[in-house]
Amino acid sequence: MGGTHWALNIIVTASLFPASLFAVAMLLNNIAWAVNSTAALPFSSVMFVIFIWALVTLPLTVLGGITGRVRTDETLNDVGGKLPKIARPIPKLPFYHRPWFTILMAGLLPFRYLN
Repeated sequence: MGGTHWALNIIVTASLFPASLFAVAMLLNNIAWAVNSTAALPFSSVMFVIFIWALVTLPLTVLGGITGRVRTDETLNDVGGKLPKIARPIPKLPFYHRPWFTILMAGLLPFRYLN
């Protein structure tokens, strides 16, 4: 974004994802209310979650964004170190870093404790 709208970027980051999750949760909760389901959350609980988000998550995200912005501005020009002029070969990966092995282990791992 060129560094010009960083404050807007922080606010959008802190609210866009939670707002979309909240919209989906409220839609599902309204459906649950409409069919008199016991899974429906009370209105006070929904408002409490919004209250906690507004008092904890939003300020901490803004504070972290401002802190990151300040520290980035201070250290941006001090990247340090020069790259070596001699190219080094990339070592060959061991067998357990290959895609077929990773896919196999990821597929077998959920079934490890089944009897």
